[in-house]
This record gives sequence, structure tokens and C-alpha cells, in this order.
Amino acid sequence: MPWWIWLVLVAFMLVCLTTGVALAVRSGLRALHDASAVSDRVSAHLERMSEPSAERPAEPASFARPLRLTAARYGDARVGVERRARRRRDRHREIWRSWTSDGSGRESAADDPGSRHGLVG
Repeated sequence: MPWWIWLVLVAFMLVCLTTGVALAVRSGLRALHDASAVSDRVSAHLERMSEPSAERPAEPASFARPLRLTAARYGDARVGVERRARRRRDRHREIWRSWTSDGSGRESAADDPGSRHGLVG
């Protein structure tokens, strides 16, 4: 091979190496910048978490309270769960009826999905 082909190959290799190093340095600096931003955000959140919260006083754990208070609180929560479930079933039943009405305003028991499973109360 003539000497000028080797010169072109070496020049091309040096350009590729230089470009690769430049891209690696640029990507590294970008990653360092992103890591710094994440670190700043995490430290801000940790700083806020370390401050005492004045929103509500700390409640004792449920096992440290009298059993009747814990049972009453559980009962109230359960009533709320049942109430939301009933509202959801009622909404579903009304939507189902609006979809399946045949125009006469009368729906058969077979058209109501809740009646097949004993959910209609």
C-alpha cells in the first residue's frame, strides 16, 4: 500500500479516537450534572422530613390504646367501607339499567347482573 493510505487511516483513527473521548467526557459531565440535581432534590426532601411536623400530634399506636377505642375506630372504618361499596353497587346497577332498558322502562331480573349473584338488596 502506498504511504498516503496509511496516513489517511491514521488520521481517520485519530479523529475517531478524539471524537469518542469528547463524547465520553460530554456524557460523563451530563451524568454528573444529573446526579447532582437528583442529590439536591433528595437532600431537600430529607431536610423536610427531618423537620418536626406541626400538622397533627403523634397518635399512639393502636395496640397501645384501650381495646374499645381501637374496636370503635375499626367499626367506624368498616361502616365507611360498606357505605362506599353500597354506593358503588348502586351506581353500577343504575348504569346497567340505563344500558339494558328496552325502552319500556321495565327491566327483567335476568338483565340485572346483581340479581344473578344475590347482590341486589
